[in-house]
Amino acid sequence: MNDRFILKTVGAIEKIRKYEAPKTEERSGVCFANARYNFQVVFCGKDRLRDCEISVDGTLAPYATLRLVEDVPVKYTYNFDVNGDDDFVMGKEGGLYPDLLREFRENDLTVYPDQWTSCWVTVCGGERGLPVGEHALCFTVKNPDGELGRVEYTLKVVDETLPELDIFNANWLHYDCLAEWYDLEVFSKAYYEVLNEYIKNAVAHGVNTLLTPLFTPPLDTAVGTERPTVQLVGVKRTNGEYAFDFSRLDEFIDNALALGVEYIEFSHLYTQWGGLHAPKIVATTENGYEKIFGWETDSEGAEYVAFMQSFLPALVNYIERKGLQKRCYFHIFDEPQEKDLEKYTSLRRFVKGLIGELPVIDALSDPRFMELVDIPVVDSGCLKHFVGKCNKFGAYYFCGTSKNATNRFIVHPALRTRVLGYQAYLYPLAGFLHWGFNFWKTELSKHNIDPYFVNDAGGAFPAGDPFTVYPAEGKPLDSIRNEIVSDGWQDYRELLFVQGKVGREKILELFAKYGLRNVNDYSLLEADYTALRGEILSLVGIKA
Repeated sequence: MNDRFILKTVGAIEKIRKYEAPKTEERSGVCFANARYNFQVVFCGKDRLRDCEISVDGTLAPYATLRLVEDVPVKYTYNFDVNGDDDFVMGKEGGLYPDLLREFRENDLTVYPDQWTSCWVTVCGGERGLPVGEHALCFTVKNPDGELGRVEYTLKVVDETLPELDIFNANWLHYDCLAEWYDLEVFSKAYYEVLNEYIKNAVAHGVNTLLTPLFTPPLDTAVGTERPTVQLVGVKRTNGEYAFDFSRLDEFIDNALALGVEYIEFSHLYTQWGGLHAPKIVATTENGYEKIFGWETDSEGAEYVAFMQSFLPALVNYIERKGLQKRCYFHIFDEPQEKDLEKYTSLRRFVKGLIGELPVIDALSDPRFMELVDIPVVDSGCLKHFVGKCNKFGAYYFCGTSKNATNRFIVHPALRTRVLGYQAYLYPLAGFLHWGFNFWKTELSKHNIDPYFVNDAGGAFPAGDPFTVYPAEGKPLDSIRNEIVSDGWQDYRELLFVQGKVGREKILELFAKYGLRNVNDYSLLEADYTALRGEILSLVGIKA
């Protein structure tokens, strides 16, 4: 190797900053045949080297995707107001942080003096899986003057398959953001071509539950304003009577299931911040096509009650015909506060009277509400109030509400994001929800933003909270956070595999050994996490 050019391989558990040498080196790894496996090739030179390229050889080369890790500008790093003493971050100051994964173009790589560059490597066999065995991947970096260096990484693919995720995992897709960014008519043929790329990306990264807009979701919308219409249910009102057309919803659901989605998460039936109003609903009426409900609608007023009494039984009938009873979830409204107890209780009673045993999930962190929802989805900082008191609960995170808690901010170390999979198993969670797969707007959807330059919803949320993918031509580009979250869910699936062989208690004993106690209390050392995974796999004879 050129003594003026350093080249090495590093695991996906570490984020690489340009002016900080990698803390670790990883030369080998192990994965299951149906896994999506990530690691990095990193390099640093003493000279400016232009027109460089990196290539890979070996039996797994056809399964390997190489992408350049690029920095993005970060202004709002994390929630100082809540977590001023939280030091498990890459930095508290604004600046450039690694996040975007960009596809390589021929000879477009420049190595800058004394700056570390990371190439993100994803090895995945898709539906056919990876060939079993021990494989050497050889990476070569060169420029027009010749070879700069080469390095090998050995990946052992074991002859086993990961079980499917056994809980719901949702990451909300914002359909209007796609329509506006790509300038497409919602749910047109051209729109579906783009949408399908985003759904496939989400599924490939562990998402199995899709937010489905019965009507335009009443989310992140300033009171009195509205977001572009993304309504799947056709509504016709004649002389006060309603008729419903589920053909567009049917097409949407069939398409989603064909792409690997497992569960359908119907959009909220009432507005955020107390459930006081109806979502925006448009219909064909005697006056033409018009909005019939919205912020001006009392959620328990006679008109909307009559609409719901007509709509929900029709939807339930559709669900039963479709055989979706065990694959769908409903929402009433998110995060009711103490003042909303009476309202939430009333709306829940009304809705459940119309949908029966079909489950309701809502973001709900006040334990006084836990008996009012089938599966409360709890802010990770509030999980302690539900453990031992609620038989079935999920989790979500948003803005970071407790010290060291897992989240996917751009400034979070990879470990802090990846540990979600182990923590979901530890509790255990019935599901997980994140609000922003592609929210490319400012807070309350007042303005659209360019996610390549604005990643905090206009200073509202810590950088990275609103989205995990970037828009490219006809498809999304990943962030390293999207891949790290995916790695966490694969860790969870590995635990399911091991549990099937040796039981849950042996896994929990190893968690205790390595100090994994709850969402806030776990080892902050990457080496401990890697060692823990190794010992877990060794329980079933797999050497990591």
